Amino acid sequence: LKRILKNKTYTIPTFKVLAKIHKLKDFHNLDELRFRNIIPNFNSFTMPLSKVIDYLISEYLENTHILKDTLTLVKQIHQLEIPSNSTLISMDFESLFTNIPIEDSINTIRIFLLESGVDINIINFICDSAQLVFNNNIFISEDNRYFRQIRGLAMGSQTVPKWANLYLYQKEKEYISKCGQMIYFTRLIDDGFGVIKGGEQIAMNFINGYKELFDIAITYEHSFYSLVMLDVVVSKGDHGESLDVRTYTKPTNKHLFITSKSFHPKHTLKGLIYGQLRRFIITNSKQVWYEEERRNFLEHLRNRGYKYKLLYPI
Repeated sequence: LKRILKNKTYTIPTFKVLAKIHKLKDFHNLDELRFRNIIPNFNSFTMPLSKVIDYLISEYLENTHILKDTLTLVKQIHQLEIPSNSTLISMDFESLFTNIPIEDSINTIRIFLLESGVDINIINFICDSAQLVFNNNIFISEDNRYFRQIRGLAMGSQTVPKWANLYLYQKEKEYISKCGQMIYFTRLIDDGFGVIKGGEQIAMNFINGYKELFDIAITYEHSFYSLVMLDVVVSKGDHGESLDVRTYTKPTNKHLFITSKSFHPKHTLKGLIYGQLRRFIITNSKQVWYEEERRNFLEHLRNRGYKYKLLYPI
């Protein structure tokens, strides 16, 4: 905590937007272009308190169905044994952070902490601090106008991802536990994935009930065969009673890796290559899939100017 609170120089962040080019289906129709709001809050006056909240609530994510990363997802999926008639489900919350009501989230997490046996003084500190952080997200525009965010959780605040995770978890946990057909369910912030016993109608019944838990728009998919979750395609195995994973690449990915002429040190470039190959090992259940991803990756690197003598030993 001393390290977190050490910084004494604060600035008001400048509001920026990032165009979601990768989600634009028709480049001739820019009316469909959406933007991601960015507030670099790392040096704002509320950031130290946000870091303290983040530190205090982190441990309560451990024994939940909330994912840490793709590696955790892959490990859990490979341990599953599923009925051959099961259906895969995926869900995505739209603009999650800015659509979570501040007061409702604080009250919900207060209940979660009380049920977890946390000391009332710590609970009061966490909730009062969250009230201060979320209601005082101040930023400045490029033309030097000052704004305060009045809806949703504070954009750019460090604690928001974990806070949102706990909020959704407290809302959904009872519903999921009472769903007798649910074999497996997990979520990482706004992306949810599940395996349910039964066909399309049972999957839709679960999805419709889940959507009623929140006043937030949720898009969804269900499939008897395969679905995308994070950066992998999850699919049924050869006999339909297990799950495999394969690396997922978005159709808009241009594979513009760092060029070989970059001034990065050679060991950095090698590290990037090794890291990507390690990712392929983790995210491909079958050797043939890994070899295909590796072959395509090395071809993309050759297109970016990497010499064969550098790639061959790898």
